[in-house]
Amino acid sequence: MLTDRFIKEFRSHSNNELFSFNSFFQTLASQTPPKVKIVMSNGYDASTGREAILINFYKNPQFRSIDVFARSTVEKFVQFLESKDCENPSYECQLIFMVHCSKAKAEYSFFETVFKNFNTIKIVEYKDSYLENLLLKIKQNDTIVKAIKSSVFDFGAKHIDKDDLKPIMVVFFEAQLNILNGFASMDKIYINLTKINFLLETIEYYGKKQNNDLILGLYFTRLAIHEMTHVLLRRKLNDLNVSSPFLEQKNMEILGNDFLESGYIAEKKIFGAKIDFFRGLEILNFDYLNNFFRDVMENKSTLNFDLKISRCQISESVPIMAVDIDIRKKREYE
Repeated sequence: MLTDRFIKEFRSHSNNELFSFNSFFQTLASQTPPKVKIVMSNGYDASTGREAILINFYKNPQFRSIDVFARSTVEKFVQFLESKDCENPSYECQLIFMVHCSKAKAEYSFFETVFKNFNTIKIVEYKDSYLENLLLKIKQNDTIVKAIKSSVFDFGAKHIDKDDLKPIMVVFFEAQLNILNGFASMDKIYINLTKINFLLETIEYYGKKQNNDLILGLYFTRLAIHEMTHVLLRRKLNDLNVSSPFLEQKNMEILGNDFLESGYIAEKKIFGAKIDFFRGLEILNFDYLNNFFRDVMENKSTLNFDLKISRCQISESVPIMAVDIDIRKKREYE
């Protein structure tokens, strides 16, 4: 298997302080391995996922442009590939995250941070039912459902029904990745509880603790819209490893030069942009935001969000395909 060959290559150079993925990739040049389709309807298969990650790295020109990593940086990734604890829910969560990150159009510092910290992702039980109940409300909101369905349709998925969102579950994890908001599989959205706790600390710092539920609810609504769009797209195209699906010409013309990422497009249809709820808390129009959030909860027939009136800050994050990550400045990964 490809994974075994990679592990052997890494272990055979144990005396070197640096490791080059490209040295291993050169051995694949004559084979040109196809991108791995990951169909999870038949159950979770760790070996398929691990091979998909390596082939995604091989096919990722941004990753291939990186000459070497410190051997110690890659060591945790190799240990992950060698692990026999594949049935652990946290391992599955880490694998799904790595499948997505292996396709990221990012620079060295991003991949270095991912390799160093992805194994800190641990599934946790979130005791407060507030966000789980909120997810039910979001899935029942007709305007949000329409935004998700139309975004998925833009990316080539057909035969979309409102009930397609009902089975989607939310799973919480903790991680030493404070840039990471969340990501998704084909039936779950994974939300970083570490980031949520940081948001609550930020709210308290600005003296807005009385608005905890409101700000947290809006942040979660934005993130749920983003990630449920990915879930639905992957399920309809029957592939966890789908990326940059072919867009029909008419849909490309509608989207124009916008960043072609389905989750980003869906949240923009509701909020007008990707909003950064960690910035500008001291100037937010809380009366307006309360009214908007009430409309979400009560499934009002229309949701008209006005960025200017809300005084929300537009995210300055550099978009990363397939995961929701905040990177506001170059090399701001840790």
